[in-house]
Amino acid sequence: MKSNLLLATIVGAVVSFLLGWLLWGYLMMDYFNANMGETYVLLQKNPPEIWMIFVAQVLFAFLLAYIFDRTGTNNFMDGLKMGALIFFLISAGFDVMLHATVDVFKSHTAIIVDILMNVFMGAIIGGIIGQLMGRGKQQGA
Repeated sequence: MKSNLLLATIVGAVVSFLLGWLLWGYLMMDYFNANMGETYVLLQKNPPEIWMIFVAQVLFAFLLAYIFDRTGTNNFMDGLKMGALIFFLISAGFDVMLHATVDVFKSHTAIIVDILMNVFMGAIIGGIIGQLMGRGKQQGA
């Protein structure tokens, strides 16, 4: 495996994990708890399985790093744009399907907020992964 791909995946996963904790687990936790359907709130694990959350972040980071490797995305701005687009498509598709089939969100506003947060997170992670994917290329390596 390419060293840039591995490094970008690891760093992207750590940043994603910490940013997710900050956004969903701290800053917006009360908002989402207040805007979730009653059944969904009862289904939440307390406490959540933190190691599985980290595994999910590794998979998302690898997805971005792999796509960036295949498309030649190798700087912060291109990574930011691609990360935002990819996370928009994933989160919008997932949230809309979830809303259509399961009583998760109480309002469409909560869906929009979740999608916007995912886009923001995807942009930051994408920018970092994009920068790391370009590591060494600027020096001519």
